[in-house]
Amino acid sequence: TALVLMNLGPILSLTGAEGETRDIAIRYLHISLPSMPVMILGMMSSAILRAAGEALRAMYVTLSGGVVALFVDPVLIWWMELGADGAALSIVISRLVMAATGMWYLVRVKRLMGRPSLPDWRGFVRPFLAVALPAVATQMATPFGNWVLTRAMADFGDSAVAGWGVVSRLTILVFGGIFALSGAIGGIFGQNYGIGRVDRVRATYWDALKFCAAYTLVAWAVLYAAQGLVVQAFGLGTEGAEVVRAFTSLAAGAFVFAGALFVANAAFNNLGRPLWSTGFNWLRDGVLMYPAAVLFGGWLGAPGVIYAQAAAGVLAGGLAAVSAWVYVRGLRPKPVPA
Repeated sequence: TALVLMNLGPILSLTGAEGETRDIAIRYLHISLPSMPVMILGMMSSAILRAAGEALRAMYVTLSGGVVALFVDPVLIWWMELGADGAALSIVISRLVMAATGMWYLVRVKRLMGRPSLPDWRGFVRPFLAVALPAVATQMATPFGNWVLTRAMADFGDSAVAGWGVVSRLTILVFGGIFALSGAIGGIFGQNYGIGRVDRVRATYWDALKFCAAYTLVAWAVLYAAQGLVVQAFGLGTEGAEVVRAFTSLAAGAFVFAGALFVANAAFNNLGRPLWSTGFNWLRDGVLMYPAAVLFGGWLGAPGVIYAQAAAGVLAGGLAAVSAWVYVRGLRPKPVPA
């Protein structure tokens, strides 16, 4: 956070922000970025609760921030007329609430907080880092890919970037079920493999892919039917409207391959091949995304950037899904301790 704040101007210029848009972004980030460590505290709390079998309370931690933002946003943005500054303040408040909720459950309800112990640290640091470092590298690929797409979209003006912003929010909202699946299914892979039930691991993998396909088809149909309402609700200009329609009409259907990539990631991370997840994610976001954005953007304009994201997802997701299935199919039951 400190490094980004110290280099905010050059980073935004490199991303393509200019004039008033750049000024608003700098002010917004100066308000919201310092709350990032607080957000991490809330995310950590939710993850620990989920690991302890407290799925409902883990969900409450995440929902608490969203519910608060639902009420605070309109007050700060419209009633107090703070605009983008109000949106940034709302994010800070919602993160504080999420962290407070998570720590309350951890410390007061479940009593899961203890003093750090050097012997404990020595015992778990190596296996922890063996999974955590590749997992962190994997998770960094998506924001990098989004930055590449934002930079490509900036060449087509503020309206196109606004449309891209709407598409990004729609993706998180409409495909939330697939994002949730990627977080939940890893434990199912690991538990069944741990007790030697490779048949269940294989069945779980196929069921997850089927879920991704069915969910995407339904979500795509809803987006296609609602595209006019979305464009109108956000007051998008011509370029922004074309970007949203490119997503809702065609590119949203490619999310089945993004879901397949998530399922493959969960399989690799929980079955002893975390670096494979890293490789496939960076194949999509670090290798394929930029040339696809340049090619499709130069050919089709702003909507081409959306198609580039879909094309990169189809290639990487398809390869990851096939590779993960070959790996899962080749698994043998591990010996179960007496």
